[in-house]
Amino acid sequence: MPNLFRVAMMGCLLLSCQDPKSPSKPLPSTLLEAPFKAPELPNSPPLFGAFFVSDLHTGRDPAIQKEVRDAMEHRAQLEPHFELIIAGGDLSDHGLKPDFLAKELLPLYQDPLVTPRLALMPFHAVLGNHDYCASDPTTLFTSEHPKELFRLDDLVWHHETKKKDLTIGWIYVDTTILAYYPHLPSWLEESCGRMGSYLTQLEKSRGGKGALIAYMKTKIQAALSAYEAHDYLIVVGHHAIGGGACGHEPGTSPEGGTKWLHTQVKAHQVSAYLAGHVHVMDFGRTDSTLFMAMGTSGSVAGRGCLNQSGWHQGKWEHRENGFGALRFYEDELYLTYYNQSGDNLLTQAVKKRQRTSRAP
Repeated sequence: MPNLFRVAMMGCLLLSCQDPKSPSKPLPSTLLEAPFKAPELPNSPPLFGAFFVSDLHTGRDPAIQKEVRDAMEHRAQLEPHFELIIAGGDLSDHGLKPDFLAKELLPLYQDPLVTPRLALMPFHAVLGNHDYCASDPTTLFTSEHPKELFRLDDLVWHHETKKKDLTIGWIYVDTTILAYYPHLPSWLEESCGRMGSYLTQLEKSRGGKGALIAYMKTKIQAALSAYEAHDYLIVVGHHAIGGGACGHEPGTSPEGGTKWLHTQVKAHQVSAYLAGHVHVMDFGRTDSTLFMAMGTSGSVAGRGCLNQSGWHQGKWEHRENGFGALRFYEDELYLTYYNQSGDNLLTQAVKKRQRTSRAP
């Protein structure tokens, strides 16, 4: 195998490495209300960094997916503290083939000749509604890939990161179930074929009618409680939470699954909620929680209409392909949107959580 350091340096030269603080690049497609004061990224390196991508729709627009991936590789070469890739669902375009991981998804990000830095990072994911089309996505839960390469353990799963005295909790939630089950809208049944039957099978495996939502809520509450004392807590889903949008978005079921999740996120003072689904970059916040939608990492940007009322203190929406970056410092988390050229479009920060009981 070629020397990874040498390959990384050659890639850096080819990509014309720049300072990590890329200049902002405001574009006409940006919608901004109550403008945020964008903080400067600190000069010192963070203790830990992670990339966030969503709506890869692998196979639909391979050129876009590769362009965003190359920008991530560039960023990773500049900043060695990035150690993790998080994917917010819709990994596939229309269902997962048996060899999807080995032949389609992971080769894009874990080829040491093309992406020497990304190839060293584990790839953690949640499912999106497109992943339920024409196949059973839960087969990924028992994937034979080593966990240091790929993890998608369950409908709700979690883990922690420790760096020196810093502790970070990560919770991954299959929001497709919270958003739509058991009342799948007709457009989803039509576009995703056997999705309803897969979810019905899942419910039977969890104990029968009503068991699936109950299982999800119990697992989510247990995970949130497990990380009450952590410095930062990140929740990853596919759908937005906090209110309806686009006419057929989450929260339409009687159970109000995504609205319920929104109340839990706020009650537990989650540091950031990461999502996709809408094919735009979208941002909102409360005093203690940042909200990032990054649905443009692998398909044409432009299907906006999020900007929901559940997140206040201004609205920011951007229609360009790109990825997110999370930088964890001792006292603050910085969340940055990058486009496919590596330009810093928006950065926001939130303070470290206080190590006390936060939820009622």
